[in-house]
Amino acid sequence: MKSDFFEAKKAFEDSVDPGLFVPFESNLEYLEHLDSLLSNDFKIALLIGEPGVGKSMTLAKFFHDHDKGGLYLFDRPFFTKKALENSLKKILHIPHSNSLLKSLTKIKGDPVTVILDEAQFYDEKFLEHIRILADTKKIRFILSLHQLDGESVLAKRHFQTRIFTTIEVSLAQKEEIYTYIQKKLLQERLPNIATLFTKRSVKYIYKFTRGNLRDTNKFLYTLFDILHYFESRYPSQTTHKRIKKRFLEMTAIELGYIDA
Repeated sequence: MKSDFFEAKKAFEDSVDPGLFVPFESNLEYLEHLDSLLSNDFKIALLIGEPGVGKSMTLAKFFHDHDKGGLYLFDRPFFTKKALENSLKKILHIPHSNSLLKSLTKIKGDPVTVILDEAQFYDEKFLEHIRILADTKKIRFILSLHQLDGESVLAKRHFQTRIFTTIEVSLAQKEEIYTYIQKKLLQERLPNIATLFTKRSVKYIYKFTRGNLRDTNKFLYTLFDILHYFESRYPSQTTHKRIKKRFLEMTAIELGYIDA
């Protein structure tokens, strides 16, 4: 029989499954902001933030909640303009051999909204192509990209007046990480494991992960891996009402946050 610690690891596997979305104050605000876009007239909107803050999961949840036609999510980058055009032709029911731009001028009705995740991979020529497509007012884009090394600055500079809004996804607050851990474990029906975490233990985790969700997942996954090991070999050391600090320290050492 698998232990609860083993099962708890699953809660912190990296995933963008919208069914595993954990709501807390700030990411609900991002969703509300995205929701409001659909009722506005815009060409391009940006979603920016450092890697691991939850941009892709937020977009997956947003798309899942509005999957009724007219909204499309591409969660992997296109490496050629032709590949992007072919995908756009498909969702717009444009014959493969037809010119996309010429066909867009003949389309009637409301524009479609296209979400492009990982847009930091696009160079200036690719961004220019997106700008031209957005100027037809038949396709509006939500671009998600990393806020690193000037990547978001490049996009802002390139699109200038065409950007309707920029949503900045920030690192989660300490209280939100506590909520995140609790809800992730409750999703896996592990309330007994959730109660092992105190505000103090979460503060220790936060010191290293800074509210980055991907780093938090990695920390918790590693922690439960260590706890599972000790439970299987030295069970008396894990039968406590709270997680011992030394297990948190062992996790921090294993991940390179502190020296042994």
